[in-house]
Amino acid sequence: MIFCSCSHQRENTISSLKNAYNHGADMVEFDVQLSKDKIPVIYHDFELCTSSVSRDGEQNLIPTQLKNLTLAQLRGLKIHHHSEVQNGLKEFTEESVEDRAFPTLEEALTNIDESCGFNIELKWDMMLKDGSNECHFAFEINLFLDKVLEAVLKFGSRRKIVFSSFNPDVCTM
Repeated sequence: MIFCSCSHQRENTISSLKNAYNHGADMVEFDVQLSKDKIPVIYHDFELCTSSVSRDGEQNLIPTQLKNLTLAQLRGLKIHHHSEVQNGLKEFTEESVEDRAFPTLEEALTNIDESCGFNIELKWDMMLKDGSNECHFAFEINLFLDKVLEAVLKFGSRRKIVFSSFNPDVCTM
């Protein structure tokens, strides 16, 4: 039998990024995409799952794309990772602002020690091998990049920052 020792900290939170730095990381990597109201938000997947409870008490997970929700709407959700549909639900207790899901890029830039470097992965739509797309963005690529760069230039101070992306057009721009 294999036992998994999973973290009790939610990934992609201010708390988890600080924890990595406090345990010796020189740099942390996280993904950034835009909410519907064009705020750069830290979240790995294009899609998230929220839950609903049916009249008979059965909990159902409902997928939606991050880009379709405002920051306020995102923060009002009880979210789940899409893998929980198959693997079961994992509960997180959010005790502070630093533990909540969907921190903004601004919050990361202003709340994590400036000597911690950032690898900011820019999440952008990619065509998959089967011809489908991961996500159809509602935002024009220049607007997307401008919003991210605006936050970095305003709040990045002297922090060492690397940008990365799996999309060659984003890297070129």
